Amino acid sequence: MPAPVPEASIPDAQDQGFITPVFAGLGLAMALVGAAFLMAARQDVTSARTASARQAEQLRLEGQATVAAFRLLDTPDQAWRGWSQGDRTRIVAEPEGRKINPLFAERPDNVAVVARLVGPERAQDVVEALAQEVAAAPRLVRRGQIAAISPDVRWRACAASAFSAYSQQTALALEPAVATAAHVGEIWRIVVIGQGGAFVDQVVRFSADRARPVDILEQSAGRAAGATRIDCQRLIDGTER
Repeated sequence: MPAPVPEASIPDAQDQGFITPVFAGLGLAMALVGAAFLMAARQDVTSARTASARQAEQLRLEGQATVAAFRLLDTPDQAWRGWSQGDRTRIVAEPEGRKINPLFAERPDNVAVVARLVGPERAQDVVEALAQEVAAAPRLVRRGQIAAISPDVRWRACAASAFSAYSQQTALALEPAVATAAHVGEIWRIVVIGQGGAFVDQVVRFSADRARPVDILEQSAGRAAGATRIDCQRLIDGTER
């Protein structure tokens, strides 16, 4: 014969009415927690896919930059170049030696170039700020430092195309320079722009080493959808306003 259940362990009617909403509340809380974990997991998967896609795009752009550098080996002159690779990629190659040396930014012709990028009313302020950056730099003033001088969209997009600490010039940008065999010793900037404004920006030096004819001196990458639509070459030389 089964042992009798203690009277105190049998919930009365009032307790039974209380237990039902308690368990219902616990079930709802567990469901919400589960939904939150599921949403977090989906977000993690989406973020991982996005990061993977961006990394793949950057690797693709870096590969295109390498191809562009080797392509320059077959072009002995120092002309500014721009071309498209299919319908997904835009490539620009700029000879650093023919740009404005920041040390000589205060020369009138160079101030005129600055004015095309930031407007004549702010040109002198930008030139003075650039001179301060050059004076404070321990070695070479970097492209990022130059671009950060002014918030103007045209300046941020084109300052590195106009000025270079690797310049061999003492006057106006893009003066003719003596070409060297296979660009040995020359320094070039190569910018590869993909879909959505993703870009890889490299400064490379060409050498006589056949095993390694191209050395990367600087590299940056990111996204800049608006700035990539500006034609810096025409803006700098004054053919576009």
